[in-house]
Amino acid sequence: MIPTHIVLVRRLQYSGYELSDWITSHRKDVPVMLTSGYTDPAKHSDNSSAASNILFLSKPYSIDQLAQKVFEAMESHV
Repeated sequence: MIPTHIVLVRRLQYSGYELSDWITSHRKDVPVMLTSGYTDPAKHSDNSSAASNILFLSKPYSIDQLAQKVFEAMESHV
């Protein structure tokens, strides 16, 4: 599983969504989880349909919330 933030460093020239799309297009077996301090990930997506297909964890989050999302990610890619 690859956790990443929605907003990435500008030098990378990718958003978290673009990175997620690239990863899943090359490795469909690798789940991606996006995190952000924003509560609505669709607001920050160039492609709102892509936002509905990724795991999202809003910050701040507890270790239990993180563990639950990791479990969901791994369970959905078994």
